[in-house]
Amino acid sequence: MGVGLCAGLVGCPDYAMLDGKACDELGRCLDGYVCDPDSSRCVRPGDGGLDGDGGPDGGDGVNPCLGPDGEPVSAACDGDALVQCQDGQEVDRQACPLGCMPDGNPPRCYRLAPSNLSGPAHNFVCRSSQPLVVEGQAELDTDRGEISIDGQSFDVERFVIVGQDDGPDIAVFDFTRIEIHPGASLIATGGNALALLACEELVCDGVLDASGSAGMMVGSGVGTRGRGGPGGYDGGDEDGGPGEGPGAGSGGEQADCEALFDSGGGGGAYGGAGGAGGEGGRAGDCFAERVPGGSVYGSAEIHPLVGGSGGGGGSDDAGGPGGGGGGAVQLGSGTIISIGPQGGVRVAGGGGAGGHDGLDSSAGGGGGAGGAVLLEAPMVSVRGFLAANGGGGGAGYGDNIRWSVFVAASGEDGAAGSQAAEGGPGEDLGGSGGMGAAAGNADAHYGQDAQNGGGGGGGAGRIRIHTRQGNLQLGAQCQISPSDDDGACSGLCSQGEVQRW
Repeated sequence: MGVGLCAGLVGCPDYAMLDGKACDELGRCLDGYVCDPDSSRCVRPGDGGLDGDGGPDGGDGVNPCLGPDGEPVSAACDGDALVQCQDGQEVDRQACPLGCMPDGNPPRCYRLAPSNLSGPAHNFVCRSSQPLVVEGQAELDTDRGEISIDGQSFDVERFVIVGQDDGPDIAVFDFTRIEIHPGASLIATGGNALALLACEELVCDGVLDASGSAGMMVGSGVGTRGRGGPGGYDGGDEDGGPGEGPGAGSGGEQADCEALFDSGGGGGAYGGAGGAGGEGGRAGDCFAERVPGGSVYGSAEIHPLVGGSGGGGGSDDAGGPGGGGGGAVQLGSGTIISIGPQGGVRVAGGGGAGGHDGLDSSAGGGGGAGGAVLLEAPMVSVRGFLAANGGGGGAGYGDNIRWSVFVAASGEDGAAGSQAAEGGPGEDLGGSGGMGAAAGNADAHYGQDAQNGGGGGGGAGRIRIHTRQGNLQLGAQCQISPSDDDGACSGLCSQGEVQRW
């Protein structure tokens, strides 16, 4: 293996791995050297540590290139290393990050078996000869399987859409390795969830973003609901339309006794509950009841691969549309996933729009829920961020006297970090939107009661990390949100052991 594959990987030494130097954490050395299993040092074939047949002694005096009957074999497993043989002598040795399969025909390294891809879909993995390197601004479409980098089309060799029983289809992209350079971004859109797979390393020193978009309202009173990220769900339309998805936020309502009083839309849910929309009207007299936010769904294992649900729209003809839910992203590598200090993965919910001051003023829309991040590799290092935060709710409009072109403040989109998205601040007769969920708060805040209520915030999404030993390396400044403790992996961030086949 060449020096280039060691660049940027956690645990790789800065010095060249020459004769007698330590092997790296995956048991690798420079070309022309092999890792001696006894000493974990790089040696040339034929040097110390080799048996009389010219092959490594396997640590127990046995030449792995000779079968039980003493006949030469073409390949063999020596612990977690795959040995290639010729005429009974070792000619190449490859470390197997997930272990070596001696019963393979011929023996081979175990490969990553990505979650949510079953049966024949596993045969799609590690068949590409194409790397994906993003140095600028790139866009990826999960419906068409297309990637563009700095406006130029990137010809994708390996793309397939895989169905799920209880979730959206998954757009699967297979590459030899994936690199997103510092300052670069890869924005994912489309209706299908996203699986990016690399047989070698996956290094994210830039930003991979598959977030939902915010609900929008303009001065003419025309609104646009937020769109879900890949595998996520759309927000509700203006005039109290409910959000979409299993944890959709309810649409706001208008008071039966008074058309001027409107409640805000409920926030979308996923791993955490969405906030209720604010009540509209005069409490105990004439009012539009508070509507609920969405309810929790899905599993900690992120099976199926599914994103966040959309927030409900605020009530009235020009209520604020709800924000879209964050998308669902699955990253897989056969060696290591490394999230650099300036890099990260963001699957945030979009903010709900503020209400419009129409013929009678309107309520704010609910924020979209955060989506899903699933990482699977023998080793995972996070020094940047993983963020699946909910969007903030939009504010209700604060004046029921006259028509104007003004729009109340929208809620913030979910952040790329651990900070909670603020709801739109209310004024006069308009209620403030609820905060979106983030960090240690799985459930979002409700919208404020007022004559025109604020929208509820979007609930938190889910994060799951699979490694060979069920643990991961965390940098001192990393941010994982949601998580019980800022910078750790707990609560709605969970860990497990990687699958192999």
